[in-house]
Amino acid sequence: MGLQMVIPFLSPTLKDVDVEVLAVSSSETCQLLHTLNEMLPHDVVSLRLAVSRNMGDQLETEIMDVVNIRSNLRVLRIPGCPMNAAMFIPNLRVLEAESDSAWNSNPGAILFQLSDKCPLIEDLRIIFPSDSILAVESIRPLFRCPQLRSLDLEYPGAVEMRDEYIREMGRAWRDLEALHIPSRRAHVSRAERPSGIPIASLVTFAQAFSPKLRKLAIHINTSDVPFPPDPPIRFTNLEFFSVGTSQLGYSEAEYRRVVWFLHSVLPLAINAIHSDLSTYDESRSIFKYKPHEDGRWSTSAAWDTLSEMFFDYRKVCPDREYS
Repeated sequence: MGLQMVIPFLSPTLKDVDVEVLAVSSSETCQLLHTLNEMLPHDVVSLRLAVSRNMGDQLETEIMDVVNIRSNLRVLRIPGCPMNAAMFIPNLRVLEAESDSAWNSNPGAILFQLSDKCPLIEDLRIIFPSDSILAVESIRPLFRCPQLRSLDLEYPGAVEMRDEYIREMGRAWRDLEALHIPSRRAHVSRAERPSGIPIASLVTFAQAFSPKLRKLAIHINTSDVPFPPDPPIRFTNLEFFSVGTSQLGYSEAEYRRVVWFLHSVLPLAINAIHSDLSTYDESRSIFKYKPHEDGRWSTSAAWDTLSEMFFDYRKVCPDREYS
């Protein structure tokens, strides 16, 4: 159905708009967005525009024309559009966009602008290009957004961090419910091990973050698994845990050490470890995970094996919960 045919049925009090453009040319998409800009009320509060990720300058301009005159927006999801300061509307609570390549060498600069203009942001998802340089210091400006409830950073490279920085994040974001510190890497091989956040740092995450944290996705390094904390130090209410494209070794002995350690830090409500292949779809948030047809939650064979071992271990050791 053409957009022009929909116009007569639109309410002038429309507040929530969700448009997904599939299988049309850039010129047709531009015309659609131009029409959309003319027909939508200026006081729309929620807007999602899903278009081709390979957009040209004209398409980006049309999208920003739609956004710029709607200062009441609280929810803005434009997953295929490069993020820019014009999107930073003061009352914005939700933002999803791609990081503009212009900020590749210093992503922290655009995040500083975001935190300065949108201090009330609660839900943030950013897709960073492969040639950007994302480090823990780049994320620090977001510490000025204390109301963050979900932070989803998609980046195909490595982001390493020490326990001290994990504690800083925990202090800054006391209301955080979902955290994705880039866990999915595009080109991961066995030769790249060890990499990722040491598995021992899961104890620091459990101690530093508030009980509100329910979802966590990180790239972990399992090459040096310590003895589990005794007594256990567990996340209070965690419901979802993903290791992204983290790599495991080849030995069953390592698997057993990992299972033993995870049992001591993950609450008993979790009975599966989620993972991804290096061919993951970055447009899909890691928090929107769907199981395979056969019910498995881990996409890699190694993590699927470990997840089964983890599930079996919890069945025979159900009493090892909080002391």
